[in-house]
Amino acid sequence: VTQPAHGAGRGKKITPTDAAIWAIAHHIDYVEAENINDTAVIERIKLCKPDLIVVIAFGQKISPEVINSAKYKAINVHSSALPKYRGAAPINWAIINGETETGVSIITLADKMDAGQVLAIVKTKIEEDETAGQLHDRLALLAGPLLIKTIDQIENGTAVYQEQDHEKASLARKLKKTDGYLDFTQDAETLDRMIRGFWPWPEASTDYINKKTGKCTRVIIAQAEIVKTVNSKYNPGILDDELNVICGKDCLKILKIKPAGKSVMDFKAFANGRSTEPGDFFMKIEK
Repeated sequence: VTQPAHGAGRGKKITPTDAAIWAIAHHIDYVEAENINDTAVIERIKLCKPDLIVVIAFGQKISPEVINSAKYKAINVHSSALPKYRGAAPINWAIINGETETGVSIITLADKMDAGQVLAIVKTKIEEDETAGQLHDRLALLAGPLLIKTIDQIENGTAVYQEQDHEKASLARKLKKTDGYLDFTQDAETLDRMIRGFWPWPEASTDYINKKTGKCTRVIIAQAEIVKTVNSKYNPGILDDELNVICGKDCLKILKIKPAGKSVMDFKAFANGRSTEPGDFFMKIEK
């Protein structure tokens, strides 16, 4: 059971989900469900007489009727070490908040979001330069073997169901496009975490202003590194003599940038194409 085909890319071409594409390629029967709790969908699931329902990044609340249609009910693969970071964007918020470790949890489905019993957890270090996209792909590779092992334990009766410590729960709320609007009065470390945590979506955006021409270009900062500085003669957002961006504390050296409607490029190529000079600046986008 997967989400319906949706518009993707610049042309918003209607594209099936990855799950649907996989099912077609492997001749597996599948259902596209706008609402998994619709009576017709539930009946279709019941006809399969499932032993176990496995939920991965499905994005819909699943009713008890669906859960109870399976012999061993339902389990969920969640990309954090629960109870920390329950919610829609655990990978992003772990990076944005400066966590050094995260993981994958296999849990039962509960009425409250990501509050089910834990069957298995695997933890991993978050690398210093890792983006949300890179961490997502790495966690997916960890999740596969953990899921298979957990399913085997459920089948042979050795699975251990443990309650979460609900007092330690934290929320990783769904991201909005405006979350990625950078404010260079913040310190460089915070901004670097945002750039990595918001890649590949919603992306870290700002407006580049060429002081000489007054031209404004909407850009996405795809990669940067922190440059430690003492007091600067420039204000936050302004490019210094080395074309680093002054922040509330320290600087950011931009490595990769994506102008609106264009591909990601080296910042040097971007700067050369616009005759960028010290004193040009980045300005926060108004929400």
